[in-house]
Amino acid sequence: MKSELQNRAEKNRNQRNQKAHEKTVARSDTKRYITQLANVKDLQEVQRWLDNRMSELKD
Repeated sequence: MKSELQNRAEKNRNQRNQKAHEKTVARSDTKRYITQLANVKDLQEVQRWLDNRMSELKD
């Protein structure tokens, strides 16, 4: 039988793995959108937003 400490450690590990999995899925969904679904106008808008955000962070 598992101790309370083992159960807590397993729960924490599962939560970390779930978060990592969600990030991986988000990245792959983004890549799929960019490579298959997006049109040029949408991608240009995203690029403008990224450029603005990067300049804000530099200041």
